[in-house]
Amino acid sequence: MAHDVLAFVSTLELTAIRVVGFSLGGFVAQQLLLKAPERFTKCILAGTGGAGGEGIDRVTRITIYDILRGWVTLRDPKHYLFFPVTPAGQ
Repeated sequence: MAHDVLAFVSTLELTAIRVVGFSLGGFVAQQLLLKAPERFTKCILAGTGGAGGEGIDRVTRITIYDILRGWVTLRDPKHYLFFPVTPAGQ
């Protein structure tokens, strides 16, 4: 995916790019920065993690748990998946 993005921005001759990577897009954004750091001026990573990052091995288990928790509480699972269950997080 990063290769495709770089081909696209090269075709458009873009050089000062700001990128936002969310979830899987965060992994792609990190690859973009590794492959062509000179093209990017800023990067925001949201809802993503680096390979081998702390807690990344529990992502599937946590996701399934939060989906079930949403079903049991009749709430959208995103309520649990993307925001901490604290007053500030909600």
